[in-house]
Amino acid sequence: MKNVIYIILFFPILLFSQINKTYPNGKIKISFDTINQMIDGDFKYYYPNGNLKAKGKFYKNQKIGVWKFYTSEKKLLLKRTYLNNFIFKTKEDIPKLELNGYNYWHINSYDILYQDIFLTLLSKNTANKDFFENDLFLKEIKKYVLSENPEMYNDIEFTKRLKVEDLSFSIDSLKNINHFVLKETVFYDIEHQIMNRRILAIMPAKIKNNKITPLFSIYEPDFRRFIKNDTILDKMFNNKYFGEVIKIYDKDTDSSKFKKMNPDFTNNNINWFDIKKSFDLEAFYLEKEVNNNLRMKIEPELYINSNDSLNITKKERFQLKYKFENK
Repeated sequence: MKNVIYIILFFPILLFSQINKTYPNGKIKISFDTINQMIDGDFKYYYPNGNLKAKGKFYKNQKIGVWKFYTSEKKLLLKRTYLNNFIFKTKEDIPKLELNGYNYWHINSYDILYQDIFLTLLSKNTANKDFFENDLFLKEIKKYVLSENPEMYNDIEFTKRLKVEDLSFSIDSLKNINHFVLKETVFYDIEHQIMNRRILAIMPAKIKNNKITPLFSIYEPDFRRFIKNDTILDKMFNNKYFGEVIKIYDKDTDSSKFKKMNPDFTNNNINWFDIKKSFDLEAFYLEKEVNNNLRMKIEPELYINSNDSLNITKKERFQLKYKFENK
């Protein structure tokens, strides 16, 4: 009798998709590939006349390899070789960023063309699996909260500083957290000519009947200096995660003040995206970064119109999937 040995090979399941944004006339505006809810593969951005505006490649939300930027008449205007979203080689006269570990560089306010702030919901999915595997993210947050002097607050606005004893529950008993709310900011850095996305605050949260209940918030820059876990640090610093937009902050006449607004809106201006589907936010900022790079090359003194930001004046409200309750 022969013995038959079966070898079973297990391959990871990859979730592929292609994101296409179009002009009102139906022509493709932006196209990029995603794998496991991260931008991964070819990226292309077209002018309304159908000519290529920019093309390049991504790997896990990071720009890599050669990127080319063109005029509407097909003339090559810029060429950069990216190592990641922060570092690239070019013949342009642009200061090279010198990164020190997971510490962001200092940026002057006059080097920021505009800034947007929004809340995203980090949930248990393929892109975010490293955060939730063995409760890794939660364990690091608990260690930070129990440290000597954590920057912990009662809400995402940093209204009131908290101590561990101020919490209505034991931090050790905190478990089964499958959602985190991130307060994030995005701005274009004129000096280094890159779009930068940073986390400002992290809030463990629970969801029941699409109602988000926040527990507390921690100040991300201080948390990032405290933790030693390279997996979490790499994910946060390099934006290797997928978050669903749940709120956008709307700037008033004083750019230092913000008020919350519904992120689901429509607008007839073809330069704006509706931030209500997966990767709408990412597509929006990729468009702005390409346009900013071209403007800095053609006319460096041309500051960007405020209409380029997410904050709009005409909006229709839609029914939100989630209701976010700030304490």
